[in-house]
Amino acid sequence: RSAVERHQVLAICYVSRLRMLSGICDDALVQALALSHAGLPSPSSSSTSAPPPLEGLSRRCELLGVLSGARRPTEEDVALSRVARYRAEGRLARLAMSLPLPAASACLALVRVGEARLPDPEVWAEVFDRPSGSWTAEPRPPAGAASGGRGGGRSVAATLWILACGEGGALRDVTRR
Repeated sequence: RSAVERHQVLAICYVSRLRMLSGICDDALVQALALSHAGLPSPSSSSTSAPPPLEGLSRRCELLGVLSGARRPTEEDVALSRVARYRAEGRLARLAMSLPLPAASACLALVRVGEARLPDPEVWAEVFDRPSGSWTAEPRPPAGAASGGRGGGRSVAATLWILACGEGGALRDVTRR
């Protein structure tokens, strides 16, 4: 029972993080800065994982620092800036996240503090391609994520869910089944 409860809490935490990150992409200042930059430098190899969970305002400030050139972007920063730019341009864009949750029965090990650590969730941008009528990962999903109609790499067994969050916080399960 404790394992199932822990699994539910972790899922809610990941969903909250996705909604918070998508909300940052709706911010007018973030969108304005994203529009003013044609592209960001490549993510640094030392910072490819997502930053530690932060309050929404702090994460927004970090992204503003990246967009103004004060620091090198992570993969997550690149995804957020792409979604912000697409939304500012009036294109349908969403932020997708793979939830690296173990099976509920395996969550019992997570009940004891310090015994196990979950990997950081992978985040990428998706934009709606009107001619084909499908969502396309921009530039492509991380290795293993299978979202919308494209991508592949991480097995569905390793990632139970892939969620996408559109403008206004609308969530959708986009896991390929």
